[in-house]
Amino acid sequence: MTIKVIGEDGKETIVRDDEKDMKVLISHPQKIGFASIVCTMQGIEINSLLIGKKVDNNSYQNLKVLSLNLSANRVEFFCGDGETIIEFISYCRKRVTEGRYEWPQKKMNVIVVAPYPPTPTATTTPLPTTTPTPTATPTRVPVSATTDKVVVGSQYQVLSEGLSVLFGSTLKIDWSGTELPQDAGEFHVYVEVNGDSREYLGRRIGGKVFLWPSSVETVSKFLSGPTVPSRYRFEIAAIKGSPRPWASSKEVFLLHSSLPAVAVLDSAGDLVEVREKDEDLPMGRELMIVADFPRMGIDATVALMVHWQVSVNDAPWDYLGQSEPMDNILRWRTGAGNVVLNYRGGPQFGSTYRFRAVVFQTNGDKKFTVPSAPVAFKLAR
Repeated sequence: MTIKVIGEDGKETIVRDDEKDMKVLISHPQKIGFASIVCTMQGIEINSLLIGKKVDNNSYQNLKVLSLNLSANRVEFFCGDGETIIEFISYCRKRVTEGRYEWPQKKMNVIVVAPYPPTPTATTTPLPTTTPTPTATPTRVPVSATTDKVVVGSQYQVLSEGLSVLFGSTLKIDWSGTELPQDAGEFHVYVEVNGDSREYLGRRIGGKVFLWPSSVETVSKFLSGPTVPSRYRFEIAAIKGSPRPWASSKEVFLLHSSLPAVAVLDSAGDLVEVREKDEDLPMGRELMIVADFPRMGIDATVALMVHWQVSVNDAPWDYLGQSEPMDNILRWRTGAGNVVLNYRGGPQFGSTYRFRAVVFQTNGDKKFTVPSAPVAFKLAR
């Protein structure tokens, strides 16, 4: 097996499993891509039990998969200071897509080494501003990409960076895991709704979690809470220094908790549940499949990857595609890169579909969701 290691600057390093010392030195912590260019089998799999940043020489913490491209056999992680050890396993993709694992054919470790940062000099922190007015058109200074992710969850789901689809009517926005200055006494929260321009949502004093709706700290326009269904993206400004540092969330979908545990929506644009049939124009063929993992007793925080299966006209289940990265949503449309080749043409008129997800967990177990209701896909007249 041969792995190509690609840095943020595009610099490439080749490591092979016949080498004794498979270490790659990088100048600073950064996002690193890994691509399999020679394999004994058809692909590579990442063993999350042995993925992690080395801590105290004997313990590990899991890494977050930043992106995964199955067709290119490429995956990206953020490699922090010190040693980051990643184990790659060659495997037969056909057997994995059918849901049958066999013993791995070959393994190799890649160790990425970055220098530790110098010890910072202590400085006096000025008292935070407590004005309730929104930040006036500040210059954005994103924090380091290592943790520049604001985590969003609903009222009953565990906060998880991995999930794009949330269910309910209350949102929790958490930035405690970012590199925003945690000694800032005040944070301003902004929201983008359905792709519209950013608006001031409210502020948080003395905390790193914002609950929406919150009658105390939410501006009057948004007091009633999120609109369901909708798409949301959040940004946080730390009220400290000039220019003020920012961090942002990815876009999330907030849907009604009354939806089925595995639901089929018309598209990501209108978020309308499909019941029995969906009628699309030839150039707009799309189905969006979502799953409420917590409702089915599936812990998304220990999920490694999610495969989606389809039954066409009541035929046996077949592999459709994979959420990239691990997620509870699959958008099936023409040319989707995370859908296997034989289904990449999108949903076909005249066919009836059912869907389910297979959640592979870090301990090697896999969980099957309940199937969706059947959907007949028809040409719009």
